[in-house]
Amino acid sequence: MGKVKKFEPISAICKDCGRDFIITVEEQKRFKSLGFELPKRCCECRKKRKEEKRIAEAKIKEKQETLENEKRQKKWEKEEKAIERLTKKLPIPQISIKDMALENPSESLVIIGNGFDLMHGVESSYWDFQKTIGKNTSFRFYMETYLDTSDLWSNLEESLGKLNYSIFLNSDIIDMWLDNFGVYNPDAQAADFFAAVETAIAPTFEIPRELKQRFKKWIKTLVVQSDGRPFSMLHGDYKVLSFNYTEFIETLYGAKSNNVCYIHGCRKNRNNGRPSELILGHRPGMEEEQWDKVRLKPFKFKDPYKRYIMESALETAAREAAWYEEETTKKCSDIIKKHRSFFDELTTIKYIFVIGHSLSEVDYPYFEEICKKTNAKWYIGYHSLDDLKRLLSFADKMNLREITIFRS
Repeated sequence: MGKVKKFEPISAICKDCGRDFIITVEEQKRFKSLGFELPKRCCECRKKRKEEKRIAEAKIKEKQETLENEKRQKKWEKEEKAIERLTKKLPIPQISIKDMALENPSESLVIIGNGFDLMHGVESSYWDFQKTIGKNTSFRFYMETYLDTSDLWSNLEESLGKLNYSIFLNSDIIDMWLDNFGVYNPDAQAADFFAAVETAIAPTFEIPRELKQRFKKWIKTLVVQSDGRPFSMLHGDYKVLSFNYTEFIETLYGAKSNNVCYIHGCRKNRNNGRPSELILGHRPGMEEEQWDKVRLKPFKFKDPYKRYIMESALETAAREAAWYEEETTKKCSDIIKKHRSFFDELTTIKYIFVIGHSLSEVDYPYFEEICKKTNAKWYIGYHSLDDLKRLLSFADKMNLREITIFRS
């Protein structure tokens, strides 16, 4: 039996200041346990070096932030000039928010989107939602790996329609999981087969399930963090079509709850004592584009039993994966039917104010329904250059005859 090494204090010379220093027994044990070499500098020089490193890193970070801010500023200035050029050419009336008026509230419809909440200091962007997820969760991994998009957290709903089925609906992946679960063994059970298939297509189940749970919890935390009330003209018995999940149009501007249609649900509403369903999803038809991209590689098995198992697994995987489309598609026609009475009551509307809505195509069916019911004058807000471009495209597609725009 070998002798156990006995630690003793070690005398050393500092690499920086040249003074003698002692490496204590406790330090030796600690450095050894961490797998580090013994220090070559005294304690004071180590502290000094650590502080110098901290200062250097802080300067680098500060420089990076300065460059990023300058980059953002230049981008903003460029965009502002583009907006100015474009608005000067537009043959469309333009007004400021302070000049807007609700002269006939009972004949007015106010449509609000998430921009309305953001203007009141509510941290309700999808980027804010992303911050609540955590960097190392399986949910975030699935979202950022399997959704084939570069603007996931800026356009979450559209991104949900870009699930890359090809990543897991291919013979190599299916074969791997069938083998891992021992499904090719003639003695394997049906449970092993379905477990292998479900593991292979796990993102199609986990993304919708986790998204709904996490999104609902996050929505409950949102609060107003601004004292500003830019839409002071809102008063009286006006109607509201809200695309938000929050009730701030009521608490901030006195909208009457029986006049507000929360088209995608509201966190405060309850149905038979249960919380209202919050609807989140992409426009119909997007999944077809993704399915068209699936190209199954030919698989060659000499064993007919293996070939049969693989064919069955691919067929089952494709059938089960279709559940994702059902869970993430925004079924606008069904939603409109559910709120039919609200839309039918819009025939007397003469003025429509659109505040903070992105005018995304996923919500076009609702606007088309409004256009069928009304012959109103529209006041539509925009915030950025992209907003303005979408606004003009929207006005053209909806064939709006009388429109005024404002910057929010």
